[in-house]
Amino acid sequence: MPPTRTVRRPINEPISAITDESLKVYVDSLTELTDCIRFLRLAEVQQRIHRLKDEAAPELDKEDNIQKLEEALATISAVKDKEIKRLEDEVIGKLAEENKKLKEEARAVEVDKENIRSEKIELDKSQKEGEKKLDEMKKKIEDEGKKYLEREENKLKKKYQDEAETERKNLQERIQDLEKEKTTVDESNKKMKRKLERLDRDRRSLEDENEELRSKLATLNPKMAVSTMSPDEYTGRIKHLHLLMQRFAARFFENVPDEVDLVFGPLGKNNELGEASGIFKYASSGDTPVAISLRKAAVQNLICGQLLPLFESKLLVATSTGGNTDRQDEVILNMISSTLKPDDEKVWRGMTVKALDKLPQFCNKTRVIEQMTQGIVEKLQPLWGANGLEIREKVSEIVEKALEIWSLRRKDSCKITINSKPGPKNDRTWEEWPAVEDPSSVLLDFEFPGNGINGHGHGNSNRNGSVNGPDSPTNFAIPLSPTTPALPKHESFVIFPQITGEFETISNDNSNDATPYNSRKPNVLHPGIALFSDSRMFEMGLRDIRSLQDHVLSHKRGMSSISSPTALTMATGSVQRETPMHG
Repeated sequence: MPPTRTVRRPINEPISAITDESLKVYVDSLTELTDCIRFLRLAEVQQRIHRLKDEAAPELDKEDNIQKLEEALATISAVKDKEIKRLEDEVIGKLAEENKKLKEEARAVEVDKENIRSEKIELDKSQKEGEKKLDEMKKKIEDEGKKYLEREENKLKKKYQDEAETERKNLQERIQDLEKEKTTVDESNKKMKRKLERLDRDRRSLEDENEELRSKLATLNPKMAVSTMSPDEYTGRIKHLHLLMQRFAARFFENVPDEVDLVFGPLGKNNELGEASGIFKYASSGDTPVAISLRKAAVQNLICGQLLPLFESKLLVATSTGGNTDRQDEVILNMISSTLKPDDEKVWRGMTVKALDKLPQFCNKTRVIEQMTQGIVEKLQPLWGANGLEIREKVSEIVEKALEIWSLRRKDSCKITINSKPGPKNDRTWEEWPAVEDPSSVLLDFEFPGNGINGHGHGNSNRNGSVNGPDSPTNFAIPLSPTTPALPKHESFVIFPQITGEFETISNDNSNDATPYNSRKPNVLHPGIALFSDSRMFEMGLRDIRSLQDHVLSHKRGMSSISSPTALTMATGSVQRETPMHG
């Protein structure tokens, strides 16, 4: 907008002479000044505006004075018109000049703004050019870096290729050298192998010669004819055999099969069991501690009886089922052995054992184990139940261990003694089969059934002392009679034999004996276990059988009013079921 032209008036012109046009000019000037000030309120020119204000401060003070004068003139207008007009003109003139200056300054500010805008454009342009140059420099540096890396990589590749080629050539040369060495070593190995084969043939030949010489020497030297095992070795093996027998009896015969449960008399009434062990004549099929203990003792007594012929034989395998020929051969060999001196006997026994082991009829241990196992199992058959196969396996294991001990003793220089006949009472040299502790038991004066042992008869006494025949319905009962004499004596039963051994010990003297083994030291290999004739177990067993019979009889009386096809046959001690005939 073009600046408004200001009409100057005399200062001394009275206020009344001020026209509307003049006032309008004044107001327009002020408005334009205000607009300029608003327009010029920029951050870039604030400093300059402040400076202008400072310069215009005196004039502003004058304006204030003019305002005061105008107020004073209002009261004394009549007197001071000329002065007020003059002052007004001066102020208006000054304001016009100031307005002109402000406009010029505004134009200068616009010029400055334009310059600043131009400078900004130049700066932006310079910045873009700088960024462009920077990108170009980065790209140039990257290109140079890639080229440098490629050059270095090529150098390293060439260097390592040269080194690898050199190493490859060295390896090839080394491989060729090793192949030559391998060829030389192979040839040397072939020579050594041929030499070793020749030496091996020589060694086998020498071993055969040594074996032949050793065999010849063994026939002449008593120390080499037989072996010498320590007592501890025998003790351990015998203890293990006894443990197997104990476990076998406890596992399979603490309880009896259901069909055996129907037997209410002594198990010895069964001919096979009675012949196998006399202890069965005092044992019942019950589950009382006394019955269980006696059954286990009877089973071990049975096995011991079957193994005793083997233990007592020296050179030939002897069993309870063996023929007279084997026993006659053993007697002949024992006679020969007894006529020889100790050293000669060792040499003779070593040669005899070696010869017997080469004869099929004397060295078939499998057949011996099967025969002895069959003999034991058949005698225990009434107590089998459903465990027949497992019982056979365990018995075979026991026989095999016993045969191992016999084989060791057969080739040993020691002298082992088997004692299978305990006395009627324990003389403290044996271990006694433990009696079952039963404080509630009261031993009664039973009359024992005739069993043909120790001179007893074959019949059984009743309560009146009469003898019943085998067909009597009460012939197996054990009656209680206050007039019966004292209990007859029983025999003692061996549960495990007493085994002692005499072992040669090295002599410490300086005598010129042919062999230092010139003294024998006795050792107890097993103290033996027996059920002695004075044991309370016999009376307790018979009392247990009578208690079982009384229980069955009382039960039968209670059932007498009921018609039943069941009949109790006392002669055999078993229950028989009768099926009524129809039609």
